[in-house]
Amino acid sequence: MLTRSILFAVALTSFVSAASAAPNYQIVLNGSVHDVELDKEYKVPLAEGGEDVSFTVRVKEDQTFSDSFLSFSYKKKFSLTESGIHEGVNQVLLNSALGTIVIVQEYSTVNPSGLTSFFLNELTSEERAAGFTQTTKPYEKKLSDTLTLKGIEAVVEKGEQKIQYIVAAHGTDKTGILIAVRLDQEFSKSDGELIENFWNTLSIKLGSSTSSEEPKS
Repeated sequence: MLTRSILFAVALTSFVSAASAAPNYQIVLNGSVHDVELDKEYKVPLAEGGEDVSFTVRVKEDQTFSDSFLSFSYKKKFSLTESGIHEGVNQVLLNSALGTIVIVQEYSTVNPSGLTSFFLNELTSEERAAGFTQTTKPYEKKLSDTLTLKGIEAVVEKGEQKIQYIVAAHGTDKTGILIAVRLDQEFSKSDGELIENFWNTLSIKLGSSTSSEEPKS
């Protein structure tokens, strides 16, 4: 069920991104409201009898997500959505059109460090049911001198197809973050920057204590 929900969210995100070309933006000049589209040039008179002023609304190439739990950067060509999936759980989904995914779940009432194996099994259940083999190993990602994410790295493969998953967590007493990454190696050249940029810019704002469930063989 979790995997289906994630895939549905990815499809919905792609649809919303495609629809964003419509004039969903407005600017207000001296009380006058103008509907505008991204990357389209407009001319508006500043005052009666005055010269027209040209302007274009653009989205910055480098986007930043930031809240009370963490912050990271991503390129505008990738899609980001945020939703409350359960009481006390907020989810941020960053994805490409090719199915590369970064999932961040923010827990405000529980430490999710013990959920890494469960989350990984949910993510890979459909591939394993389709005959993919899965191998796992412990995973650590040092973000600073005092903070290390811990979890599991898995590779599921069948024939020439190979998909990498990482599920890692960081938590304090009753709060924490769980991060899951999916990258099909077929798209590593085109989508690798999504994953690399996420890890390179990730900053976690919670405390430094960590714990994690050991991977199951």
